[in-house]
Amino acid sequence: MICSPKRAFTLLESLITVFLVMLVFGLVAELLIGAFRVTRFERSKGEAAEAAQLALTRICCEVRESCKVEVNAAKNQLTLTKFDVSKTDLARFEANRFQHILTVRYYTDTNSTLLRDVQQGATTDTHVVADGIQGTRFEFIDDDIHQNLLTTLSISVKGQIKSISSEVAPMAFFTSP
Repeated sequence: MICSPKRAFTLLESLITVFLVMLVFGLVAELLIGAFRVTRFERSKGEAAEAAQLALTRICCEVRESCKVEVNAAKNQLTLTKFDVSKTDLARFEANRFQHILTVRYYTDTNSTLLRDVQQGATTDTHVVADGIQGTRFEFIDDDIHQNLLTTLSISVKGQIKSISSEVAPMAFFTSP
């Protein structure tokens, strides 16, 4: 029997080819799954630190805007009194009359959540600022000229406690019980 030069694969050759292709695809898929796990782990570590940094930036901006800053070191709470500029177009004139005053309080609850209470008049709104915050610390630092506020947030990143802090020199009246 003479084979033609245009002969097709035999059944055995076809099965071996399919097996090798499946083996290569399986190995590539396993490598991609492993790379995805590493990327997801690194991203989750970064998300906790990023949320804490964003919360710290927000606190520092509000401290700069405040006309009164109170620190309760025993409860690790920060209370800010500031003018609500969203309520009026004539902010310069209304600010001197103290008609639109906000009281903002930052604290952590028992679920490792940094909360922000905003009180205007009789209404109070509570907002979640960041999750995974293990602790907060607000303290005044005196140097020769200024009194600065040091804010420290402790976060849990995959079982390790890390701290980030920022120092602000606000233009406000400070009180500390």
